[in-house]
Amino acid sequence: MTKHRFNKFAGLVICGAIVAIVILALISHKYHASRQVTRAIFDPTAMKVALATLVPNGTPIADAQGAMEREGFTCEVHRDQPFDDAGNMNYLYCTRADSSWSNPVQRRWQIAIVDTNGHVGAVIVRAGLVGP
Repeated sequence: MTKHRFNKFAGLVICGAIVAIVILALISHKYHASRQVTRAIFDPTAMKVALATLVPNGTPIADAQGAMEREGFTCEVHRDQPFDDAGNMNYLYCTRADSSWSNPVQRRWQIAIVDTNGHVGAVIVRAGLVGP
């Protein structure tokens, strides 16, 4: 009987540890997301200012891509492609859709980080609303 109680106690301890690990992982993710420079920005001009600090001109494109992806953007390289009215150019295209739990409308960010000889030459910011 004592062995059965011990096994039951060990099972509860293991379950408790798993729950604690999951809670800590969720808190850590929330903390990391709250530390992102661009998360609480809604205005394209403010986003451009924030990105000028995050990926200033002269930053290697590979470093800029890493920084943008840490901010939650999905990025891909475009070569000799148009972006908006800027004409054909080489750029890192980064996009992200921000939403809140209470609003089904998303703000879609489209960022072109102009590649000038492997380094950031300029940042072009576009944003729009997407939703039902």
